[in-house]
Amino acid sequence: EERYAGGTAIYERDALPERVHILRSGMVELARDLGGRSAVVQLLRPGSVFGDVPLFLRTGEPTEARAVDDATVLSIDSVTLFGLLGRRPMLARRWLVSVAGRMAEMQDRVSDLLAGGLDRQVASWLLREGSGDGVAVSQLTLARLLGARRTSVNQALRRLEADGYISTGYRRIAVV
Repeated sequence: EERYAGGTAIYERDALPERVHILRSGMVELARDLGGRSAVVQLLRPGSVFGDVPLFLRTGEPTEARAVDDATVLSIDSVTLFGLLGRRPMLARRWLVSVAGRMAEMQDRVSDLLAGGLDRQVASWLLREGSGDGVAVSQLTLARLLGARRTSVNQALRRLEADGYISTGYRRIAVV
């Protein structure tokens, strides 16, 4: 178990993975530099597994992992993980289901990005990610998730709020 302060890198892009990580608390973003701007590929919450696919494929990390706020991460080395998966078929099956679920989530993200205008992209993401008490995300992080500018996301959120679809607060957006 390791603790990371907000803004701290857990690993860098292209690093050869030696461990698999499970987020225990906090929030972590997987991001990639695209032409001088950072684009968030995925926002991870407690219970999320990350770093396993590059480990299985024996490739470098396609993104950097960075703690958004203070985070606690459990890590397991590759030798131990492969041993467990070989000895425990139900664990291997659950891991496979986890990978498939994350792949389906990424397909949903691509669909969000292709949904049309920014208002539709924001609304689609909020409907998928939001819960009864809303989603804790900054406008900057949301903009980086959607490949947009923060000011444009702010305007889209204002339009959605004016139309009565959402309510906003500090780092929290709720679907009404």
